[in-house]
Parts: sequence; C-alpha cells; structure tokens
Amino acid sequence: MTVNAVTPGFITTDMLATIPDQVLDRITGQIPVGRPGRSEEIARVVCFLAADQSAYITGQIWAVNGGMDILGETSLTTISVSFSRKPSTSCTKSPRNQ
Repeated sequence: MTVNAVTPGFITTDMLATIPDQVLDRITGQIPVGRPGRSEEIARVVCFLAADQSAYITGQIWAVNGGMDILGETSLTTISVSFSRKPSTSCTKSPRNQ
C-alpha cells in the first residue's frame, strides 16, 4: 500500500468564483506562476500517483500550488491518496474533459 498527499493551492473552481475580483487579483499576484491552477492539473498528479509505475512512491506530500511553497505559503486543502495496488489503476480522460 502507498500513501501520499496532494496539497493543491488556489484552483479555479466554483468556490474560487465566489471571491470578488479585487481579492482574486491580489491572490493571483501572490502566486509565482501568476494564475490559479486548474482541476486537470491536480487530477494529473493524482493519476500519476495512482499508476502502477508509481508504486515505489509513498509517504510524500505533493504541493501543486503554482510555487506558493517558495513563498512559505501553505495550501488550503489536502487530498490524501492511498492505493493498495491490487487492481491495475489507469487514468484516462473522461469524455467531459476531452
């Protein structure tokens, strides 16, 4: 079994859409890559960790936050990713994301 955590930064979601533009501009200005992340970017890391080829990676925290760790900022959320590796895992694009 492997256990890892993905800690996303500010991700473009419905929740982020409720933040006033002036505040969102200030937040975006503090992100080293200059923009919020996309949910597909988080999903890509989770799929990577779920792949059988990643079976040797465990006990790690993957910060997917546009470089906010460089500034000493912390992520808002943690997604725990745990796999037993019994059935082979594969990530494919859903028809919605194509």
